[in-house]
Amino acid sequence: MIRFLFILLLFPVFGSSAQQLLLISKDKNGEIQKWIRTKHPQVQTVECFGLSKDSLEICMKAAGGLVLGGGEDIHPARYGKEKEIGKCGKIDLYRDSLEFHLLEWASQNKIPTVGICRGMQWLNVFFGGDLLVDLPSDHPSAINHSQFGKKEVHLVKQSSTKSQLFDAMQSQEIMVNSSHHQAIGKLSANFRAVAQSPDGIIEAIEWKTINDWVAFGIQWHPERLEDLPSKKLLEFFLSRSIEKK
Repeated sequence: MIRFLFILLLFPVFGSSAQQLLLISKDKNGEIQKWIRTKHPQVQTVECFGLSKDSLEICMKAAGGLVLGGGEDIHPARYGKEKEIGKCGKIDLYRDSLEFHLLEWASQNKIPTVGICRGMQWLNVFFGGDLLVDLPSDHPSAINHSQFGKKEVHLVKQSSTKSQLFDAMQSQEIMVNSSHHQAIGKLSANFRAVAQSPDGIIEAIEWKTINDWVAFGIQWHPERLEDLPSKKLLEFFLSRSIEKK
């Protein structure tokens, strides 16, 4: 009830200026909100996880952008590998349903969207792709992709495909952190892979016609980094969402 009243109180502020509200699917430690406010202290952000249906609908009508955060594994039945559920970690069926609903709304209304880690995987799954259920067993590599923290641990290199995201970051090679045991397997036909790690894992994707809908995903966590590419990535997203004229 308190959260619902808070949203109603905010609505007159952002109701007439949708560009000033960003939705975040889930932000357990508040890292995404802090990251956004390093660039835009005045922006209103709402975490959708746990909102009532009415509150969620109010926020969706007012929002200018969507961030799908990292977190639990997506249920493998969502991408046709339910028999491999034993390879999964924690699963949250409510969150799966919530983010499906958010992506349905964002894609239909061309709301600028960025997927971080699990969020990138959801973009791929929602549009018909699938996942490697467990990297150590499905894609053995010298790179340990499951290292929680803020430290950069491996290289990500832009592919030969032109990328607005990497143009914005002003670099074709960056060092990133890595905190995942799943990754994109079959890529959705709606996206193009624009970067990989040295062992061939897809690390960044963009909507094929990004001028039609700004939607991209990154496998790492820029909200935990303080480097220039992470700042430029955020600027790129904000310029296409809340700062769009």
